[in-house]
Amino acid sequence: MKTLRYFFIEGKYKKITGIIIWKCLIDYMFADVVTDVFSYMNQVADYNYVKLLISWILVFAFYVLEKQICDGMLKFSYDFMYILSLIPTLTVWWVKNENNSCFVLILLYWLIWGMASIIVSHSSLYRQSKILRVFDNNIAPNVSADREEIINKGAILLTFIVCIICTLFFSYYYGGMRVFINLGDVYKYRNADGNSMSSIETYLYNWMVSIVLPLLLLYYTTSKKYLSMLICCLLISMNYSIYGNKTMLFMILLTFCISLVNRIDFSKYLIIFFLAGANAITLLSCISYKCIAGFTLWGVALIDRMTTGIAAAHFYYYDFFQTNKLLFLRQSILRFISTNPYDKPVSVIIGSSIKYNPTGNYNNLNNGVFSDAYANFGTVGVLIYPILFVVAIGFFEILLKGIKDSYKYLILCWLLLYCMSTGFFQWLLSGGFIIAIVLLRLYKKYRIKV
Repeated sequence: MKTLRYFFIEGKYKKITGIIIWKCLIDYMFADVVTDVFSYMNQVADYNYVKLLISWILVFAFYVLEKQICDGMLKFSYDFMYILSLIPTLTVWWVKNENNSCFVLILLYWLIWGMASIIVSHSSLYRQSKILRVFDNNIAPNVSADREEIINKGAILLTFIVCIICTLFFSYYYGGMRVFINLGDVYKYRNADGNSMSSIETYLYNWMVSIVLPLLLLYYTTSKKYLSMLICCLLISMNYSIYGNKTMLFMILLTFCISLVNRIDFSKYLIIFFLAGANAITLLSCISYKCIAGFTLWGVALIDRMTTGIAAAHFYYYDFFQTNKLLFLRQSILRFISTNPYDKPVSVIIGSSIKYNPTGNYNNLNNGVFSDAYANFGTVGVLIYPILFVVAIGFFEILLKGIKDSYKYLILCWLLLYCMSTGFFQWLLSGGFIIAIVLLRLYKKYRIKV
């Protein structure tokens, strides 16, 4: 028993043990729970047990690939996406007996992501942080300890006040000053007429809720400033209540969890804690759903939306663009200078199509990573986009060396979650990737202690 405990709980097999449990839980949840709860949304089982066997072989094959990536953010990012995107895709493929051609392209996408991560993580440019030297020349001004303390407290307080003002502004004009809304009402508020922000407001709103408020919440939690922490939670809840973005609530939980383990080696152990939490939540949701009818409907729905729901959408996007025009960024960064071939966002067209959504109800099926790559450039996008993601994350890690790991990994988790349901260039801009680097480097420049 001691030997087994060492290998599978304390030793080097912790991660693969968690991954095996995760694959079993996702298979069960999607095959027996999701296809029961959401059969009306085209989540209908058509089991193919040969594909089930192949899916397990691929789980171990991609795990072997993961082992070749050096420890750091590139490895964590690959692990994160392998767990939340690739494994659920394997599940959807065999449970729904989905298209094999699409599945091969999805595997190619993740293979390229893995190979690019291996190459970049072993390169001298990345490992020796040569790029950082260009940016770090005379980065911090010489200031006294007293002045440094004033700058530190003043900058944090100013940022906090700006977030309060912005939250009140957005909530007053777009959220009816709501403090919280039920999960069942999110689409009612999200699709409300006249509830649309301007482009500049959208950028400010997204940056605040996805980058600034989580950083402030982590700072106040680890500093044990509980009143400010509670105000941050209230601000996040008010921003969630504007459009019903459920991920904001998840960010509160994620921030508290990271604050509890902020002394660990994040590059090695955060993914283990993440796996353990994902497994526990999924298991409890499935058990409760079976034992208490409907009790954890929203728990199952949230897990499906973050995993198998996104995976199923990859196949919908692939099928749609077999007979429709590719976007070529005409609904992204080129939308102001080129003609859009569609009168609506493709995510709405696909999400509301009776072929993919038998209810025919309005649904915005926004999707990222593989779907975004294929929707814009077809097979060429599948070859290029994973490399772009790896290079972006490599720059993120290099440029933020010297920043406390808990802050970097908190933002990285959000960015990885967000990239699964949005386009790459939207992820860079409104998603907060660039502003996170700018903000954290400014804090580093002035020695603000976060």
